[in-house]
Amino acid sequence: MIFQEEIADKRDVRILVVDGEAFAFAIDADPGEVDWRRIGREAVITHIAAPPDVISNCQSFLAALGLRYGAFDFAVNADRYAFLECNQNGEWGWLQRATGAPVAGTIASALTRMPQTAVGRP
Repeated sequence: MIFQEEIADKRDVRILVVDGEAFAFAIDADPGEVDWRRIGREAVITHIAAPPDVISNCQSFLAALGLRYGAFDFAVNADRYAFLECNQNGEWGWLQRATGAPVAGTIASALTRMPQTAVGRP
């Protein structure tokens, strides 16, 4: 089990980073709901602009680990981004369907070009 302090009156945000390009999404549920996944498709998803420093930190995180993709989850309260996790295989299709953000095209483009540096190679 993972235990963490509850962040009241929060908004959930997922930031996808693909080869440095970022897409941010707000996932809004009933304010009384602790976990938006309990209501699933009833959550309202919007494509948003996340703060540049948060995006930069996500990009740096992936670069430090030699990863090309990451799905970062945050709980946001009063513009304070609390990092929850980074999933290197995090789902994104439902975010694209809800908002029209071009995630699939960005991933396809990334897969057709070589990474700038490969992990374990000079």
